[in-house]
This record gives sequence, C-alpha cells and structure tokens, in this order.
Amino acid sequence: MHPVFNAAGKPEEFVATVVDVTERKHAEKEHRAQLSFLESLDAIDRAIQGTSDLEQMLSDVLDAVLVTFRCDRAWLVYPCDPEAEFHRVRMERTRPEYVGAFGVGVRIHNDPEAVHVFRTVLASNRPVRFDPESGSPFQSSPQIDRFSIKSMIAMAVYPKVDRPYMFGLHQCSYPRVWAPHEERLFHEIGRRLADALDTLLMFRNLRESQHKLEGSRAELAASRARIVAAGDQTRRRIERDLHDGVQQRLVSLALDQRQAEAMVAADLPELRAQLSRVADGLAGAMEELQEISRGIHPAVLARGGLAAALRTLARRSAVPVLLEVRAETALPEPVEVAAYYIVSEALTNTAKHAHASVAHVSVEAHDGILRLSISDDGRGGADPGRGSGLIGLTDRVDALGGTIEVASPSGEGTTLLVTLPIEES
Repeated sequence: MHPVFNAAGKPEEFVATVVDVTERKHAEKEHRAQLSFLESLDAIDRAIQGTSDLEQMLSDVLDAVLVTFRCDRAWLVYPCDPEAEFHRVRMERTRPEYVGAFGVGVRIHNDPEAVHVFRTVLASNRPVRFDPESGSPFQSSPQIDRFSIKSMIAMAVYPKVDRPYMFGLHQCSYPRVWAPHEERLFHEIGRRLADALDTLLMFRNLRESQHKLEGSRAELAASRARIVAAGDQTRRRIERDLHDGVQQRLVSLALDQRQAEAMVAADLPELRAQLSRVADGLAGAMEELQEISRGIHPAVLARGGLAAALRTLARRSAVPVLLEVRAETALPEPVEVAAYYIVSEALTNTAKHAHASVAHVSVEAHDGILRLSISDDGRGGADPGRGSGLIGLTDRVDALGGTIEVASPSGEGTTLLVTLPIEES
C-alpha cells in the first residue's frame, strides 16, 4: 500500500500519531494537575481535622497554605468590614524575610486602600486577584509599602456564627500573576476554612457558655452556702441572747415572785393565789421560750453531737420514731446542722400531714458521705414542690453540694433520701 498524504505533504498516519501523543500529554498534564489539587486539599483537610483548638487549626492551615502556594504571606483578617475603623490580623504565617502584621501590632487602621479591598472582596462570591493582569492593581499606600505587597489574592469567608473574615495571600518578592488553577484551589480552601471556622467557633462558644454556666452554678452554690451560714450564725446568736438575756431575766423574776409570795400574810389568801398564778405564768413563759430557743438553734448539737440531737428529736416527736444512727464520729458543723434540720423538718411534716403510725430515721456516715433516710407509713402523696420547709431544706442541701430526693406515692408513705458530702479535714 502507498501512504496517504495530507495537504501539508505529511503522511496521514504520522499526523494521527502526533495528535495522539499530544492528547496523551495533555491528559497526563491534567491528571497531574488534578492529583496536585487533591493532594493540596488533603494537606488542608489534615490541618483542619488535626486539632479541636481554633488557634492551632488556623495556624496549621496557614502553614499548609504557605507551602502549597509558595507565597510569601498567608493570613486571615477579622473583621472584613469596610465601615470599621480598625481591623486585625486574626492569624498569619509569613516568610522570615518579610515582616508580618504581628511584627508591627495586630490592630491595623482601615486606610482608603484597605477599605477598597474589603469592599471589592465582599462584593464578589469568588476570590479576587490584585495583580498586574487582574484589572485591580494596588495603589501605593503606607500599609502596602510597609508590608512590601506586590500582589494579592483574597476572598471573604463567612462563618454562620460570626462576622465575615478575609482570607488572603501576599506575594512580596515580585508582582505575581495568580493562575486560574491557583484561584480554583484557593477558592476551595476558603470554603473548607469557612466550614471549619463554623464548627470550631460553635464549639468555642459552647465551651464559653458552659464555663459561664459552671461559674454561675458555683456562684449560686457559694451564695447559698453564705446565706445558710449567715442564717445559722444568726440563729446561734439569737439562741445565745435568749439564753443569757431574756431567760435569765425570767428566772430572776420567777425567784423574786416566789419570795414575794412567801412573804404574803396568811390572812391574804387571794393575793397569795394571784402571785402564785403569776409565778406559774412565768414558769410557762420560760418553758415556751426554751422551746423556741431550741428551734432557733439546736444547742444540743454542740453538747452531744448529731446522735444525741437526733435522739432528742425522736423523743419529742408526736409520731413514734425508730432511730438508727451509724455516725458516732464527729462531723463538720455545717453537715451536722443540716442533718438535724432535715430530720426535724421531716418529722414535723410527718406529724402534721402524714397520719402515720411510725417513722423510721436512718443516718449513716461512710466513704466521705452522710446518708439520711426518713420514711413513714402514712398516706403519702406529698408534693416536693410545695411547702417552704422542703424548699429551705433543698437550699441547705444544695449549699453543701448534696442531693435530696422525695418519694411519696399515694397511700404508700413518704421517703426522704439525702446525701451530704463530708469534707475531710
């Protein structure tokens, strides 16, 4: 067969071979470009996913960007706001030979050129080039000269939970023209950076809210503890004042009254009887005052400890009490006082509302925890949300970092379970 020649005098077979080789080279070039694109994005993804710390993530991403684009500076500015008086460099990576914003202070005045850049970037949904072939070359300004900027590419980054950022690259060594494939890669990195900012800013805000909530809880607990301690001190002072003041005065008056009664002549029986009634009234007032004094502050705690104080409560209870105490060792005063008032309030409620035939009180101190259980066989149906007594007990228990639970099914009695931490000395 004779070869077929084309119009240029070249054999058709030769031309086909050249075209095939050219297409293969083009395909290989596109394949290498796509592979480089994916490898670059993989480096960015690893930087994003390598930490949950926002600052470290931004630093790692800009490190990877600086290497990927072989540029002189990679940065993230916040806020991207042309109306603001200042902006600051949120994060930056720069080559050693070029000064960065952190070298001159992170807060930068928005001069006319910066305002122009912000407005241009915010008006576009794609990266914006500032280079000799972009149609948006830089005008000389003090900031551009200070940072030796010859060309730039930048885009707005929009986290959903914050104001817009601006992500950008500087070339300082020469007026670089950013190629289309670089623009495409830069755009994709910016999108992934926005998603990462979204996630980590939300986590940061959540952590800050959690810290504030924990701080508020701690402040509330401390406030409750101060209120409870102040109340206990006030009750102790009132009890002491009653004992040392009014009670002693009543005792003295009662003695004087009995002496006056003894001095009345036998032929004045009505006067003697009247004085006797006054003396009996004084004795009754003293007994009532002693009862009030005991309710104000359990002085028996100071004398005999929690076990003795609870035995006194059990003896005075209108409902028979089965008492079991396995906490004979000394406990911190706030814990003893809280335990006393919890049992006292529970027994008072049982006598007033439960129609119970018996109550059972169990107290046990073990492994740094004081556990109280107060139960009765009454009618149940108690509502923990009603009654100032239980609310006051809840505040007292919360102030000590304890827990309180009430179980009161209708017709099956009521059980109060309390745990109080015992501070080790």
